[in-house]
Amino acid sequence: MLVECRCVELGPGSRRALARASRRVALLVACLACAGLACDAPLGEVEVGYAAPAPASAPQLDPVARDEPSAVTASPETPPRTTCLKKHEVVRPSTDDGVELVADLYTTGTTGAPAVILLHMIPPQNDRANYPAGFIEALRARGLTVLNLNRRGAAGSGGVAKEAYKGDKGWLDVKAARDLLLAHPCAPPRHRVALVGASNGTTSALDFTSHALSDAATASEAGREVTPPPASLVFLSGGRYTEAQHKLDEHAALTRTPILFAAPKEEIAWSRGATRRNKRARWTLYTSPRQGHGTALLRSDPRCVSKIVEHLARTLLREGASEPGATP
Repeated sequence: MLVECRCVELGPGSRRALARASRRVALLVACLACAGLACDAPLGEVEVGYAAPAPASAPQLDPVARDEPSAVTASPETPPRTTCLKKHEVVRPSTDDGVELVADLYTTGTTGAPAVILLHMIPPQNDRANYPAGFIEALRARGLTVLNLNRRGAAGSGGVAKEAYKGDKGWLDVKAARDLLLAHPCAPPRHRVALVGASNGTTSALDFTSHALSDAATASEAGREVTPPPASLVFLSGGRYTEAQHKLDEHAALTRTPILFAAPKEEIAWSRGATRRNKRARWTLYTSPRQGHGTALLRSDPRCVSKIVEHLARTLLREGASEPGATP
């Protein structure tokens, strides 16, 4: 509460009244305590009033979140940042090459819950809205944290869309998402993060996996921290574009990573060929009787949703799960 002081010139009668009124003298002393009394009038009668406190400004809504404040001022009622809560929040991962991305993060409220990163179809015409809310909630209901990422070039994310799937930058989007997860209060174990790629999103998923496997092969020799490869992968409507930068056969260790290939029968040829060439790999194939490319299959085929959820739950939640790429 602020005290507002104003100075008014006194007449002789008022000066005598002021001398007799100890209450007004006290108020005069209080006013003199104000810094410098910005007033050129002679010392005189004091009027004391109270300025109303300025109303607190309402938090601005994030244009991506739409229904969630982008920032909330800390208060005694605001939980500390170190608390893991079950919530949905909009997060902004930053890549190693300086691109800011946007993503939806759905946590379970359990620190150490395994996590799944969702990679949508080709940007900019597609974004994280590709993934149905029911699919995300089905994963969350099994105790999995979900990060639904807008790759570079998609709405709300910076960067050039073509670089999400051509060249050596798309994998950095996945790394930024994983790094954010590992720094979050609800961080998953480093070796229990899975990737789901749909259509062109399979390209970024394979690119990141290949980089991680290469890093794992050299990091121990250099005595530095390893970038763990994904614990599990799902390729929805994979194709030749999946191998634009890296091949499935590039790393023998990839055959020890559980992968589910899912596609409608019209698009299954590439996935079937991959599993047939690597019969000893921990890879499985699901041919959907329904139509739908990439994430559209999640809307047309409920059984495909169940297959993916079960695959991820089995490979991420099983007790004593081995590190990805390790010999079982």
